Amino acid sequence: MSTLFVVSSPKETGLAKIPSHESNLTESSDSGSTRGAAQACRENVASPSHARLVVIMIALNMALFLATTDTTIVSTSLPTIVADLNGSDGDYAWIGVSYMLMQTTFQPLYAKLSDILGRKAILFASMLLFLLSSCLCGTAQSMLSLIIFRGMQGAGGGGIVAMAWIIPDDLISKGREQAKWAHLKSFTWGMSAVSGPLLGGLFSDTISWRWGFFINIPVGAIAGLVLCIFLVPQHVHTRKPFSETWARFDWLGALLLTSGTAAMIVGFSNASQFGFVSVQTLPCIIVGLLTFSLGIVNEAFTARDAVLPSKLFRSREPALLLAMTYLHNFAFTAGTFYLALYYQAVDGSSALMSGILMLPYSLGSCLVSLPAGRWGEAIGLRRVYWAGFTFATIGFGLMITLNAGSSTALQAVYPLIAAIGIGLLFHCFKTGLQLALPGTEDDAGATSAFFLVRFIGATTGLSISGALFSSTLATNFPPGVDLVETTAGVDYRALHFLTPLWLRQEVLAAV
Repeated sequence: MSTLFVVSSPKETGLAKIPSHESNLTESSDSGSTRGAAQACRENVASPSHARLVVIMIALNMALFLATTDTTIVSTSLPTIVADLNGSDGDYAWIGVSYMLMQTTFQPLYAKLSDILGRKAILFASMLLFLLSSCLCGTAQSMLSLIIFRGMQGAGGGGIVAMAWIIPDDLISKGREQAKWAHLKSFTWGMSAVSGPLLGGLFSDTISWRWGFFINIPVGAIAGLVLCIFLVPQHVHTRKPFSETWARFDWLGALLLTSGTAAMIVGFSNASQFGFVSVQTLPCIIVGLLTFSLGIVNEAFTARDAVLPSKLFRSREPALLLAMTYLHNFAFTAGTFYLALYYQAVDGSSALMSGILMLPYSLGSCLVSLPAGRWGEAIGLRRVYWAGFTFATIGFGLMITLNAGSSTALQAVYPLIAAIGIGLLFHCFKTGLQLALPGTEDDAGATSAFFLVRFIGATTGLSISGALFSSTLATNFPPGVDLVETTAGVDYRALHFLTPLWLRQEVLAAV
């Protein structure tokens, strides 16, 4: 099939005006960042036609939606899965942990491997692994096999997430057009957080939990076929002889980053079950943090071909943006999980109904993320950062005051305020990170670092908030009353129907 590329010069497209505009976006005093953005915009960029680009982006977003939805799609069907496969308490946690573990662990490598092997090769290999493992998950006959297949699925899903963001950066020049498509991907990501639990509960209640995995196959196959036909990415990365690339590859950095990430994910995931000071948790977290830190130091100073761009760790602005990314996803993920728990305990809502009640929070943040990019262009990204964290801080502060006596209106309004702040920040950090790095050669590595930090933030957000919740519950729970846990965990919906009334009120106040 012929390539439908249209090559435009900066003069023709008006790109020469963008550098000054983008420097206003970040409002940074770092002149190197501005010069880098200007240099990138002065380059000739080969772009597909608009119609072709629309088709490519739809297919990429379909694949991205599948990969991100599968992070949470099993959350509402776990009790049914464990019962069907005769699982244990430990198996229950690892169904979710195995996916997050593999998705996060290999995140530093996807960009560098795509530089070496090509973007399409990594994308299609990841999609093939994801679809194959989805089929295996759907046919699993034991908990051990399901956990292994979920790990494989996570490795494939992580590659899809990385390539779904990196490939458009190759196809579209830095500026308003790139930001527009990037915010659409942020909306897709947010919608997956809404859809995952709802779809998992729907399939589990109506057909079978296995269809939560089988549904990936036809949708993913359609997306893959479309991409196979229409995707001809522009290679902005430098291709070198294969032997030279592998000889200069930073093997030590890759080993330190992946092993450190894996240890941290396992440790933080064990915290919710065993506590932070247990032998299953604390050694993993300490070793993981030390190993990961050594990997970051190695990336900053290595003379080899670093896995992540050294500029991320040598200047203040990228490091601050990554730190804010971590805090953002920490808060968003913890809020998503424990807001659902609140609705189940206080209102006695089912998993499906709690997902509907969460729409002001989940859907609200998605909708706000769409115009956030335009607001950043109008008033500057730094002001959007301040507005986002201000709304989020106020919203989460108000959510702390929610209790069993809170009205339905407050249960919707307070999460909506937090959602406004979360939505404003969904993609702005990614935009700022790209503008803070000169040229385009570091874009792919910066994207990998962005999602590595984002996934770590999600895992630590769940574990730390879980530990705080457990300790607070143990302190405030009425004496003589114990929560009965089963393989499926605590049924918080049953708390809403406790009798007598005074006991229910005391228990719900503790929760």
